[in-house]
Amino acid sequence: MDMLLTQRLPEYMQDFLQQLEAKGRLPSTIQRYAYDLEDLHEWLAKRCQIEALQDLVLFDSIQAERWLYNMQEERQYSNATVKRLITVLNQLYRFLQVYHDPALINPIHTLDLTTVKHRQLGLEDILSKKDRQQLYETLLSDKQLSDHQLKGRPYLRTRNYMIVRLFLHYGLTIGELTRLTIKDIHFEKNELVLYPTHGSASRTVSLLKEDRVELFSYLTDVPEPVRPRYYTNDPFFIAFDYQRLTFRWVYELDQPKALSDFAVQKMIRQESTRAGLPGRTAQHMRNTAILSSIASNSSDTEEKLMENFGLRTTASARRYLRFYSAFEDSLGAHF
Repeated sequence: MDMLLTQRLPEYMQDFLQQLEAKGRLPSTIQRYAYDLEDLHEWLAKRCQIEALQDLVLFDSIQAERWLYNMQEERQYSNATVKRLITVLNQLYRFLQVYHDPALINPIHTLDLTTVKHRQLGLEDILSKKDRQQLYETLLSDKQLSDHQLKGRPYLRTRNYMIVRLFLHYGLTIGELTRLTIKDIHFEKNELVLYPTHGSASRTVSLLKEDRVELFSYLTDVPEPVRPRYYTNDPFFIAFDYQRLTFRWVYELDQPKALSDFAVQKMIRQESTRAGLPGRTAQHMRNTAILSSIASNSSDTEEKLMENFGLRTTASARRYLRFYSAFEDSLGAHF
């Protein structure tokens, strides 16, 4: 067992690995468990501030759902990998319930895991041309907003519009968007550089001139004292404080507070509902961008889709190509 790796894990995870070793599990199996646990621990520490066993109660059904979303949609782990991680998590909880805390609740049991099974894409997984126009118009309008929400609109109108634009037209994932820093936006070249969460190579996206202008417009909407600073790792999309009507700043890091994945999901949900399109997500928008690319480039191959959209496997790319082939005659109203 890799001692350096296990030493990075919290004590309760180390105890679990030692129990597996005592049961005679193969060293290679324990090593794989250790890597999976390290991945889980990093997520728990970053997203939930969970470091020790007594903190594990914070990993509730809501956080478990976010974890599953992160594995499937942002990191784009295969179904086999997600199932393996769920198995490791379930075994960890069984160990903890027996040897540490019988009252500990495994939040994975509250989730609908049917989404882990492979499912073919359908027309309900994309936005039609009418849907997209409706959503864009709503993003730029003030309809159905409360007086309190209207106070923040001058700061958020362009920001929210461009977030949706980056999903719908360029096919970014939520993780790619929230990790964008200002130095990843090359205004002079009309480009942005993306770094996937799963460790694949970075990819460069060419921006339309009008989108580059809108991104710069959002930047100038941010008051200068809390504005991302050029040539730094300051996050590009910043969290907003509705109570004080200003963007947030993290004094410990001396930089603006990055917009979180959860905040983006919430914004998409609210704006889609306001547009009369409830249930639409960033994944629907990314699907639309990928299929729009296939529709306009008949020569798109699995390798080209993987390169252009950061897809991890040929199977993921093939899923989109098969969908387009099966529904090509029905996609006239979509692209």
